[in-house]
Amino acid sequence: MPGDAAAAPPTLAIPGGSVPQPYRIRPIGEISGSAGPTVSKELTVMGMPLATSWWGLLIGLYGYVLPFVLYAAWVAVALWDLIRQESQPLPYRTRWMLAVLVVPFIGPLLYFAFGRSPIPRQLRLILTVGGIAVYALFVLLGVAVGG
Repeated sequence: MPGDAAAAPPTLAIPGGSVPQPYRIRPIGEISGSAGPTVSKELTVMGMPLATSWWGLLIGLYGYVLPFVLYAAWVAVALWDLIRQESQPLPYRTRWMLAVLVVPFIGPLLYFAFGRSPIPRQLRLILTVGGIAVYALFVLLGVAVGG
């Protein structure tokens, strides 16, 4: 910035030069509201309106809650499985417990895939891949029904 701003001469706000055009402020009485979308009040549960059909509510609720239920089930089963594996050394179990607890969603899946769990492979697949498939099904149904 060249020069001292405090010593600079004032610039007048002259219409046409500094100000492009005159502006008239309207009184509040002249301003009318535009007709916007009508928003009705609805009773909701976790963001899902209860005024929809039973199936819409069920699909929406499953789509909203199922990931958290799956995560809670995966963490609980993985921790239970690690606690009861007394044949494994304690540092091994501790590392997997930390992975399950610290890395959300991926930690339990990694344990079920690579943690040498004594749970039969078929049950681990149903627990993980089956849960993800059911969630994907409800999301697709929600998209198809909800538009």
